[in-house]
Amino acid sequence: RGLCEALEITTGGRGSSAKYLAFTDAGFTALGVEPNHRINASNFRHSFWQDRIVKWAAPIGKAELERLIQNKHVDVAVTTERGIIAIEVELTSAYTKQNIEKDLEVGCAKVIPACPDGKVLDEVRAIVSSLEESVQGKVKACLLTELTRNEPGKWLSVEG
Repeated sequence: RGLCEALEITTGGRGSSAKYLAFTDAGFTALGVEPNHRINASNFRHSFWQDRIVKWAAPIGKAELERLIQNKHVDVAVTTERGIIAIEVELTSAYTKQNIEKDLEVGCAKVIPACPDGKVLDEVRAIVSSLEESVQGKVKACLLTELTRNEPGKWLSVEG
């Protein structure tokens, strides 16, 4: 008991959620493996969505996980003919402003903060509306499920 925990991720598809098991520290110890604190519930959800976005965006351009640009990481960077589009998986709004500023500072043409639910999306939209107008025009916040349910071309244009 207590060796793993169940994680449920709302995917927005048929059945609308997926369930996974993740080891707890006790589970890692039982296996004789050093606990990996990068693999906790929050990081698992973050990685799940990053991977899903990379696969979803692949038909439009080169999609990369945790792309390093000028010593700064972008959750998912999609390189298109018109520039790099940054997609940030925002499970909370805690780092939204810093992520947007960082992505634009390193030359991304557009930033898409993608959120797990309406509460986080509302918080992210409030943050975006507090930014300069010139920045607001380069940011389009959405739900993760909304993003990945639609054709990539709808989201992955620099203009839209």
